[in-house]
Amino acid sequence: MLIVGDSPPADQAVAAPRFPAGSTLEHIQQRGTLRVGAMLDLPDFMYRNPDTGIVTGFEADIARVLAQHIFGGTLSRSYECLHFVVGDMTQLEGFVRTQHVDIALANIADTPLRRETMSFAGHFLASSHSPLIALDAPDIVTVSDLGGLRVAAGEGSTDVSTLLAVDPRVNLVALPTATDCVNAVLNGNADAYWTTRANGAGYIRAAAGQLREASFQYRSADERWAVAIAKGDRPFREFIDDVVDRALESGQFNRWLNKCFA
Repeated sequence: MLIVGDSPPADQAVAAPRFPAGSTLEHIQQRGTLRVGAMLDLPDFMYRNPDTGIVTGFEADIARVLAQHIFGGTLSRSYECLHFVVGDMTQLEGFVRTQHVDIALANIADTPLRRETMSFAGHFLASSHSPLIALDAPDIVTVSDLGGLRVAAGEGSTDVSTLLAVDPRVNLVALPTATDCVNAVLNGNADAYWTTRANGAGYIRAAAGQLREASFQYRSADERWAVAIAKGDRPFREFIDDVVDRALESGQFNRWLNKCFA
Protein backbone atom coordinates (compact mmCIF):
# COMPACT_ATOMS: atom_id res chain seq x y z
CA MET A 1 0.00 0.00 0.00
CA LEU A 2 2.83 2.39 0.78
CA ILE A 3 6.04 2.57 -1.24
CA VAL A 4 9.03 4.68 -0.22
CA GLY A 5 10.68 6.75 -2.95
CA ASP A 6 13.79 5.01 -4.26
CA SER A 7 13.46 2.03 -1.91
CA PRO A 8 13.24 -1.52 -3.28
CA PRO A 9 9.82 -3.14 -3.86
CA ALA A 10 7.86 -3.95 -0.73
CA ASP A 11 8.88 -7.65 -0.54
CA GLN A 12 12.56 -7.05 -1.25
CA ALA A 13 14.77 -7.02 1.80
CA VAL A 14 16.90 -3.99 2.65
CA ALA A 15 20.02 -3.99 4.76
CA ALA A 16 19.79 -2.74 8.33
CA PRO A 17 21.54 0.65 8.54
CA ARG A 18 24.11 1.62 11.15
CA PHE A 19 23.10 4.53 13.36
CA PRO A 20 25.28 6.83 15.48
CA ALA A 21 26.23 5.42 18.87
CA GLY A 22 23.91 6.56 21.62
CA SER A 23 21.22 7.83 19.25
CA THR A 24 17.52 7.11 19.62
CA LEU A 25 17.65 5.11 16.42
CA GLU A 26 20.48 2.93 17.71
CA HIS A 27 18.57 2.29 20.95
CA ILE A 28 15.45 1.29 19.01
CA GLN A 29 17.46 -0.98 16.72
CA GLN A 30 19.20 -2.69 19.64
CA ARG A 31 15.88 -3.16 21.46
CA GLY A 32 14.45 -4.87 18.39
CA THR A 33 11.05 -3.18 18.44
CA LEU A 34 9.61 0.20 17.49
CA ARG A 35 7.15 1.22 20.21
CA VAL A 36 4.15 2.89 18.61
CA GLY A 37 1.59 4.83 20.62
CA ALA A 38 -1.74 4.28 18.91
CA MET A 39 -5.49 4.14 18.96
CA LEU A 40 -6.62 0.93 17.30
CA ASP A 41 -10.18 2.00 16.48
CA LEU A 42 -9.49 4.32 13.55
CA PRO A 43 -10.72 2.70 10.31
CA ASP A 44 -8.42 3.44 7.34
CA PHE A 45 -5.68 4.66 9.69
CA MET A 46 -4.94 2.33 12.62
CA TYR A 47 -7.34 -0.53 13.16
CA ARG A 48 -6.93 -4.03 14.61
CA ASN A 49 -8.66 -6.53 12.36
CA PRO A 50 -10.89 -8.57 14.71
CA ASP A 51 -10.46 -11.70 12.59
CA THR A 52 -6.67 -11.69 12.15
CA GLY A 53 -5.52 -9.52 15.05
CA ILE A 54 -3.32 -7.60 12.59
CA VAL A 55 -3.20 -3.81 12.86
CA THR A 56 -3.86 -2.27 9.45
CA GLY A 57 -4.39 1.16 7.91
CA PHE A 58 -2.54 4.16 6.57
CA GLU A 59 -0.79 5.11 9.80
CA ALA A 60 0.03 1.46 10.48
CA ASP A 61 1.75 1.40 7.09
CA ILE A 62 3.80 4.47 8.03
CA ALA A 63 4.93 2.64 11.16
CA ARG A 64 5.83 -0.43 9.09
CA VAL A 65 7.91 1.59 6.64
CA LEU A 66 9.75 3.31 9.49
CA ALA A 67 10.42 -0.09 11.07
CA GLN A 68 11.77 -1.46 7.78
CA HIS A 69 14.21 1.44 7.48
CA ILE A 70 15.35 0.98 11.08
CA PHE A 71 15.69 -2.80 11.24
CA GLY A 72 16.11 -3.76 7.59
CA GLY A 73 14.40 -6.76 6.03
CA THR A 74 11.18 -6.75 4.04
CA LEU A 75 8.18 -4.50 4.50
CA SER A 76 5.94 -7.52 5.03
CA ARG A 77 8.11 -8.73 7.93
CA SER A 78 8.59 -5.29 9.47
CA TYR A 79 5.21 -5.62 11.20
CA GLU A 80 6.87 -8.12 13.56
CA CYS A 81 9.10 -5.28 14.83
CA LEU A 82 6.17 -3.10 15.92
CA HIS A 83 4.94 -2.95 19.50
CA PHE A 84 1.67 -1.04 19.88
CA VAL A 85 0.95 0.84 23.11
CA VAL A 86 -2.73 1.77 23.16
CA GLY A 87 -4.21 4.83 24.82
CA ASP A 88 -6.53 7.77 24.36
CA MET A 89 -5.15 11.07 23.10
CA THR A 90 -4.24 12.44 26.52
CA GLN A 91 -2.43 9.21 27.39
CA LEU A 92 -0.59 9.11 24.07
CA GLU A 93 0.71 12.64 24.52
CA GLY A 94 2.00 11.61 27.95
CA PHE A 95 3.64 8.48 26.50
CA VAL A 96 5.51 10.65 23.98
CA ARG A 97 6.68 13.17 26.58
CA THR A 98 7.95 10.45 28.94
CA GLN A 99 9.38 8.38 26.06
CA HIS A 100 7.22 5.40 27.00
CA VAL A 101 6.79 5.13 23.22
CA ASP A 102 9.17 6.01 20.40
CA ILE A 103 6.48 7.48 18.15
CA ALA A 104 2.76 8.09 18.26
CA LEU A 105 0.40 7.83 15.30
CA ALA A 106 -3.26 8.55 15.97
CA ASN A 107 -4.46 11.35 13.68
CA ILE A 108 -2.29 13.66 15.82
CA ALA A 109 -2.25 17.25 14.58
CA ASP A 110 0.92 19.31 14.86
CA THR A 111 -0.20 22.42 16.75
CA PRO A 112 1.69 25.26 18.48
CA LEU A 113 0.41 24.08 21.89
CA ARG A 114 1.60 20.51 21.37
CA ARG A 115 4.97 21.69 20.06
CA GLU A 116 5.66 23.09 23.53
CA THR A 117 6.08 19.56 24.89
CA MET A 118 6.83 17.31 21.90
CA SER A 119 8.18 17.37 18.36
CA PHE A 120 6.62 16.34 15.07
CA ALA A 121 8.04 14.71 11.97
CA GLY A 122 6.88 13.32 8.67
CA HIS A 123 3.81 15.50 8.15
CA PHE A 124 1.54 13.53 5.88
CA LEU A 125 -2.05 14.78 5.79
CA ALA A 126 -4.34 17.78 6.25
CA SER A 127 -8.08 17.32 6.32
CA SER A 128 -11.10 19.54 6.82
CA HIS A 129 -13.71 18.85 9.50
CA SER A 130 -17.28 17.79 8.89
CA PRO A 131 -19.80 16.44 11.43
CA LEU A 132 -20.93 12.83 11.21
CA ILE A 133 -24.65 12.47 11.74
CA ALA A 134 -27.19 9.67 11.71
CA LEU A 135 -28.48 8.79 8.26
CA ASP A 136 -32.00 10.08 8.99
CA ALA A 137 -30.93 13.18 10.98
CA PRO A 138 -31.48 16.74 9.69
CA ASP A 139 -28.50 18.01 7.74
CA ILE A 140 -26.00 20.50 9.19
CA VAL A 141 -25.48 22.98 6.38
CA THR A 142 -24.12 26.10 8.07
CA VAL A 143 -22.37 26.90 11.32
CA SER A 144 -25.66 28.23 12.75
CA ASP A 145 -27.10 24.71 12.52
CA LEU A 146 -24.61 23.55 15.16
CA GLY A 147 -25.99 25.85 17.86
CA GLY A 148 -27.58 23.90 20.70
CA LEU A 149 -26.73 20.46 19.29
CA ARG A 150 -25.07 17.76 21.38
CA VAL A 151 -21.80 17.26 19.53
CA ALA A 152 -19.35 14.52 20.46
CA ALA A 153 -15.59 14.99 20.12
CA GLY A 154 -12.54 13.11 21.33
CA GLU A 155 -11.12 14.19 24.69
CA GLY A 156 -7.67 15.73 24.36
CA SER A 157 -7.92 16.02 20.60
CA THR A 158 -7.76 19.20 18.55
CA ASP A 159 -11.33 18.36 17.49
CA VAL A 160 -12.55 19.83 20.79
CA SER A 161 -10.78 23.17 20.44
CA THR A 162 -11.66 23.42 16.75
CA LEU A 163 -15.33 22.71 17.43
CA LEU A 164 -15.59 25.32 20.18
CA ALA A 165 -13.81 27.86 18.00
CA VAL A 166 -16.32 27.25 15.22
CA ASP A 167 -19.36 27.53 17.49
CA PRO A 168 -19.06 27.87 21.29
CA ARG A 169 -22.84 27.39 21.62
CA VAL A 170 -22.66 23.63 21.02
CA ASN A 171 -23.27 21.23 23.88
CA LEU A 172 -19.92 19.47 23.88
CA VAL A 173 -19.96 15.74 24.61
CA ALA A 174 -16.26 14.95 25.20
CA LEU A 175 -15.57 11.21 25.09
CA PRO A 176 -12.34 9.20 25.42
CA THR A 177 -12.24 7.48 22.02
CA ALA A 178 -13.47 7.86 18.48
CA THR A 179 -15.50 4.68 18.88
CA ASP A 180 -17.26 6.22 21.90
CA CYS A 181 -18.12 9.28 19.78
CA VAL A 182 -19.50 7.19 16.93
CA ASN A 183 -21.57 5.06 19.31
CA ALA A 184 -22.96 8.18 20.98
CA VAL A 185 -24.41 9.27 17.62
CA LEU A 186 -25.67 5.78 16.77
CA ASN A 187 -27.29 5.40 20.21
CA GLY A 188 -28.90 8.85 20.16
CA ASN A 189 -26.73 10.26 22.96
CA ALA A 190 -25.20 12.86 20.62
CA ASP A 191 -26.56 14.63 17.56
CA ALA A 192 -23.24 14.65 15.72
CA TYR A 193 -19.60 13.61 15.94
CA TRP A 194 -17.15 16.39 15.10
CA THR A 195 -14.19 14.85 13.32
CA THR A 196 -12.09 15.19 10.19
CA ARG A 197 -13.46 14.08 6.85
CA ALA A 198 -10.54 11.67 6.48
CA ASN A 199 -11.34 9.94 9.77
CA GLY A 200 -15.09 10.11 9.25
CA ALA A 201 -14.98 8.33 5.89
CA GLY A 202 -13.85 5.12 7.55
CA TYR A 203 -16.58 5.25 10.17
CA ILE A 204 -19.24 5.85 7.53
CA ARG A 205 -18.16 2.66 5.77
CA ALA A 206 -17.91 0.73 9.04
CA ALA A 207 -21.38 1.84 10.14
CA ALA A 208 -22.94 0.19 7.09
CA GLY A 209 -25.45 2.86 6.12
CA GLN A 210 -26.20 4.26 9.58
CA LEU A 211 -24.05 7.41 9.35
CA ARG A 212 -23.44 10.14 6.81
CA GLU A 213 -21.29 13.24 6.48
CA ALA A 214 -23.08 16.56 7.03
CA SER A 215 -22.82 19.25 4.37
CA PHE A 216 -21.01 21.73 6.62
CA GLN A 217 -17.21 21.68 6.35
CA TYR A 218 -14.50 23.61 8.15
CA ARG A 219 -10.76 23.65 7.50
CA SER A 220 -8.34 24.58 10.26
CA ALA A 221 -4.84 25.75 9.43
CA ASP A 222 -3.57 23.73 12.40
CA GLU A 223 -4.84 20.36 11.19
CA ARG A 224 -1.64 18.87 9.76
CA TRP A 225 -1.16 15.32 10.97
CA ALA A 226 2.32 14.01 11.70
CA VAL A 227 4.36 11.49 13.66
CA ALA A 228 4.72 12.65 17.28
CA ILE A 229 8.11 12.11 18.95
CA ALA A 230 9.99 13.28 22.05
CA LYS A 231 10.76 16.98 21.99
CA GLY A 232 14.06 18.12 20.56
CA ASP A 233 15.30 14.84 19.06
CA ARG A 234 16.53 16.35 15.80
CA PRO A 235 18.30 13.28 14.30
CA PHE A 236 15.21 11.12 14.85
CA ARG A 237 12.97 13.84 13.40
CA GLU A 238 15.15 14.20 10.33
CA PHE A 239 15.17 10.42 9.82
CA ILE A 240 11.36 10.27 9.91
CA ASP A 241 11.08 13.33 7.68
CA ASP A 242 13.33 11.67 5.10
CA VAL A 243 11.44 8.37 5.06
CA VAL A 244 7.98 9.95 4.91
CA ASP A 245 8.98 12.68 2.45
CA ARG A 246 10.28 10.08 0.04
CA ALA A 247 7.05 8.15 0.49
CA LEU A 248 5.04 11.25 -0.32
CA GLU A 249 7.01 11.63 -3.54
CA SER A 250 5.84 8.21 -4.65
CA GLY A 251 3.04 8.35 -7.20
CA GLN A 252 1.35 5.28 -5.75
CA PHE A 253 1.33 6.77 -2.25
CA ASN A 254 -0.33 9.99 -3.42
CA ARG A 255 -2.89 8.18 -5.56
CA TRP A 256 -3.92 6.14 -2.55
CA LEU A 257 -4.24 9.26 -0.40
CA ASN A 258 -6.34 11.03 -3.00
CA LYS A 259 -8.64 8.05 -3.46
CA CYS A 260 -9.29 7.55 0.25
CA PHE A 261 -9.38 11.09 1.58
CA ALA A 262 -10.42 13.40 -1.25
